[in-house]
Amino acid sequence: MYVDGVWRNIIGQQAALHVFNAIKVIVKKRIDLVTCDEEKKICFRNASNCFYEISPGTDPDISVLEGGNEKKLCIEIKGGQDVANVHNRAGEAEKSHQKAAQEGWCEKWTLIYLTGLREEQRKKLITESPSTDLWFDINEVCAQSGQSYEDFKEAIIGRLGL
Repeated sequence: MYVDGVWRNIIGQQAALHVFNAIKVIVKKRIDLVTCDEEKKICFRNASNCFYEISPGTDPDISVLEGGNEKKLCIEIKGGQDVANVHNRAGEAEKSHQKAAQEGWCEKWTLIYLTGLREEQRKKLITESPSTDLWFDINEVCAQSGQSYEDFKEAIIGRLGL
């Protein structure tokens, strides 16, 4: 069991790094002055002079702070691709989002493996994590292609005033 847990942690860390890099690409294409501590943080001011700080972490997996301390957006990332276990991962996301809500996070997104899920399975995910505000396919966001990635990109642009 220990080895399985370590493996799942590695999968999650890799997925979080890919999502963080996708966000970095989105932000850098729209903001002239972006400071990055490559693997640790993205900082910038948007056109309205609002300061944002985006950081990967463990809980939440990715956090977006506005003005240095306002908990604007938290992103929960579930990198596993086992379709049979997707509902368990949605439940894990819900637990994380409930904790995030108690901590004052304004918006909560979940990136999870959606490829190959039937429509009724996707609908069930919504009931398993009702506190998730937006859902995105982890594979498309990591690959930076596909409709889910385009939706993710537009959501990032909109939420951060890019």
